[in-house]
Amino acid sequence: IPHISKSTRCVNDKMKLLLDILMGATLLDKAGIIQRDLNCGNIQIDDRKNKAYLIDFGKAFHTEIIHLFNNDEMKKNDYCGPFFYSSPPEAYENEEIAFGDKYNAFNIGLTMLSLFFGKDGYDLMFNFKWSNDSDIVRNRKELFNNIGDVIQDLNKKMNDLYSKKQLNEIKSIITRLINPDAHKRSSSETVARYLYQIKSDKNENYSSVCLFLLLFYSYHYMILQNNEETNNKTNIKEGPHIDREDMNEIID
Repeated sequence: IPHISKSTRCVNDKMKLLLDILMGATLLDKAGIIQRDLNCGNIQIDDRKNKAYLIDFGKAFHTEIIHLFNNDEMKKNDYCGPFFYSSPPEAYENEEIAFGDKYNAFNIGLTMLSLFFGKDGYDLMFNFKWSNDSDIVRNRKELFNNIGDVIQDLNKKMNDLYSKKQLNEIKSIITRLINPDAHKRSSSETVARYLYQIKSDKNENYSSVCLFLLLFYSYHYMILQNNEETNNKTNIKEGPHIDREDMNEIID
């Protein structure tokens, strides 16, 4: 992602990529999947279509598997512990709330600095010096408290690429995603809907994207409800299944 900030892409194109990332993370949240390594190196960009895809789930896990390691702290740390540079502060401070639907959102907030400010934004978040967990937590909290100044400094290094209004939009979105307090942090879905709201009047492409998002959520929720009713009758726990024909109908 770092090269994108210095490319010919306009702000709206970058916002579209951000919306793709948020949509992908929202689907992960709905499925209970924590990516744990969601950073700019694990987001693939299709330059021709200006689309973003989440990749590399080698460190991902499902929120319901942690109980499998309750009797083995070493395995629990290996499989379910926070991944050092892309985890939110609560992952290190309060294990009980480390695996909620705000986990992926925080990592996207960090990735935004790379998406909009390139290598300088990347280095700020992923190449800083640290020796223990408390250093990471302090770095994240300092970022949140000083995000306005941080963004302005990064913009100056890029010869004031963004206008004041654009910087305020970027700041507003990042602030929603990287709040150290997980209870006050916005989810990926909430920010995706917010982004659509502030951009829909400027770019009609957002309308079709949001429509697909809403249709998919509605259909996904319907499948979940139907499976829940079935499972209550059969005591079989299975995840929702969407076949190719159903998916094509949604896309159409």
